Amino acid sequence: MHRQLIFLLFYCSLSPLSAQSWGWSSYLDLNIYQNYRQAQLLGQKGASAGQWLNLLPGLGLGLHRQASNGQSYQLLVAAEYQPFAMNSQNYGGLGSLSFPIIFRAQQRFSKKDAAVAGFMSLGAGLQWSRIHLYDRPENLRQIPNPYFYSWVIELAFGLEQLVQFEEKQKRRFAFFFRFGSSELGAETLNFGLRLGFDKPFSAPLYRF
Repeated sequence: MHRQLIFLLFYCSLSPLSAQSWGWSSYLDLNIYQNYRQAQLLGQKGASAGQWLNLLPGLGLGLHRQASNGQSYQLLVAAEYQPFAMNSQNYGGLGSLSFPIIFRAQQRFSKKDAAVAGFMSLGAGLQWSRIHLYDRPENLRQIPNPYFYSWVIELAFGLEQLVQFEEKQKRRFAFFFRFGSSELGAETLNFGLRLGFDKPFSAPLYRF
C-alpha cells in the first residue's frame, strides 16, 4: 500500500504547476464508529478498542493544491482522540489516540464554478494509534502498550461549496470511510462525517 501512496505523490508532482494554486486545508471529523486493534505482541493477538459516536471531533491541518480541471490534492496531518474507546467483552482500559498522515486526490463533479457540487476523494497514508490510554486493569499494567502503525486507505464523498468565487475558498461536507492494516496484524477502522475547508495562501487568514 505504501508503494501506491508513493505513486500518487509522484503523479501529483508531475501535474502542470502552471495550472495549480497552493493553499491551506483543514477539517473536522466526527467519528460515527471507530475500532483499533493492536499489532501482535510476543506472538499474541493484539487487543482492540472501539467507540460509537465520538463527540470530540478529530482535527486535521495541511496543504492543498488546486487544479483547473476540478481536481485537487491534499497532504494532511490529523489528531483524533476517543476518550471512551473500549472493549466491553475483554476490558483492557479506556481511550484511544491516533495520528493519521494522509495524501488525498479529489475530484469535483462540476467543472464549472457552480456554487455547490458533489465531489469524491481517495486517500492513502500512514496512521499511528494507541489504545487503552488509562484505567488499565492491574494485571495488564506490566504489559507493553506502545503506539502501532497501519497503512490506511480512505474514501470520502459529499458536497463542496465555493464560499469566495474570486479566491476559490471552499467548504466541504462529506461522509468518510478509512481502513488500515499492517503486516504485524494491526487494524484500524474509522467512518463518520467530515467538515472541511480550503483557502489559498493569498486569502486573508480571518476570511473563511
